[in-house]
Amino acid sequence: MMMQCLSPAEEYIVEQLQHSLHADFTAILLLSKTDGKLHVIFQMGSRSKRTSKIAFKTNEGIAAPVFKSGRSFISSMNSEPASLLFHTCPLLLAERLTSIISVPLLQDQTPVGILITGLRNHSRPFHPSEIQMVEREADQLSTSMTNILNVI
Repeated sequence: MMMQCLSPAEEYIVEQLQHSLHADFTAILLLSKTDGKLHVIFQMGSRSKRTSKIAFKTNEGIAAPVFKSGRSFISSMNSEPASLLFHTCPLLLAERLTSIISVPLLQDQTPVGILITGLRNHSRPFHPSEIQMVEREADQLSTSMTNILNVI
């Protein structure tokens, strides 16, 4: 899949979000109509060259809880049911994330992508206000990214 470019305004939203949260990694993954998999189209703070090549189905890895529920998924490596996810999801492994907020990007109330932000080597949970901030930005990105969502 060809990497789609975000507009400067969309890139700015992601940059400001990462800065405000003091996050180590932030990425946008979108569902490709050609292969039915999620692909990273934009990332900040990546430690691994593999991250941009990662693709997975909506029922795998970090996508599964988001696409199944259509809602945000917040977790840390220390939380019992999610700890397996942190040891099996290629994206979380490649980036060595220990806490994440993963929010669906919606088109017509249907998930078509994910905005994910995370921390490495931090045991602090995300504050509810931080979660709300990521959800607000995901809503804004879902609206502004309509042109990209229609061509992927």
